Amino acid sequence: MKHFSLPLLFLIVFYLTAFQGLAQTQRLGIPPQSFSLTKKDPSHDAQAYCLDRHLTIGEPVVFKTVLSGDTQAAVRVGNQPLMSLKAAIEKGVITVKGAGVRNRPDYSRIDGTQLKFISNRDEPIQITFTQIVAMGEKENSSPVNSDLLTSVKKSLSDLEFKTVQDEIWKKGINESRLETLGFYGYGNVVRNKIATRNAIKKFQIKYKLPLQDGSLDAPTKDTLERVEQQEIETFEQLGFRRVRFDTNIRSLSDNVRAFEEFLGLTSKEKPATGKFTDDLRTALREFGRDYKTHIKQALFVDKPEHLLST
Repeated sequence: MKHFSLPLLFLIVFYLTAFQGLAQTQRLGIPPQSFSLTKKDPSHDAQAYCLDRHLTIGEPVVFKTVLSGDTQAAVRVGNQPLMSLKAAIEKGVITVKGAGVRNRPDYSRIDGTQLKFISNRDEPIQITFTQIVAMGEKENSSPVNSDLLTSVKKSLSDLEFKTVQDEIWKKGINESRLETLGFYGYGNVVRNKIATRNAIKKFQIKYKLPLQDGSLDAPTKDTLERVEQQEIETFEQLGFRRVRFDTNIRSLSDNVRAFEEFLGLTSKEKPATGKFTDDLRTALREFGRDYKTHIKQALFVDKPEHLLST
């Protein structure tokens, strides 16, 4: 059993009661592809890419929202007229889940970057994606920057998939860093253009950068990267190191999740957020003060993380 100092214990209790709303809403990009659902084979695992490096899905979730490209995804039930993907989901023709359970040998033990399309009809269903489509878990999912989708394409090997996934994450890494560091705020964050500009401006002001208008210039990007790296090093010095083998793109969110798990803040119903809230910062400082006492309890994770990002 872990033994915490009173200040740290108080922060844990406060976090559990005050931050139940730190939800994360995953988004996936689906490359062009076509497949059928039948009574004999009523489900299909479609290739998809995670658009948010800092988010993970530990348990299967239902994807209910088409964020972009709805007119580029056609669904036909039997000989009936074509309908859009959004209409098929809303009418209950199909259910779409982020399964997170398909094995990919030599790449990862668990591959969450699959969307499971499930038929709710006896008739055969044909689903065709003529162009890239983005989906989200909920209606309040963040809108998708079109630049994120330019690298999305069908991969023919595990290595190619990893390369494409990393390219997508590189394009969105600055937003991921800003959210993990708390500059979008907490709770149900929606990263639209206005929220992103405000988050960048808050960061620029805090670190006294020359440009403070919310534009993502080179000095801001460099400082974001440096600040995240410094935070990662702080966690790792205290034993909270988590290395993901499915990507070369580091994220502070992985270290934060290791700390949340150590503090007992997570469960199957409430997965780790990966967001470095002010209360977690304070808890980490308290932990650092008691480091000699807690060193044997620290969560050293030098092995691959088994819950991937989608």
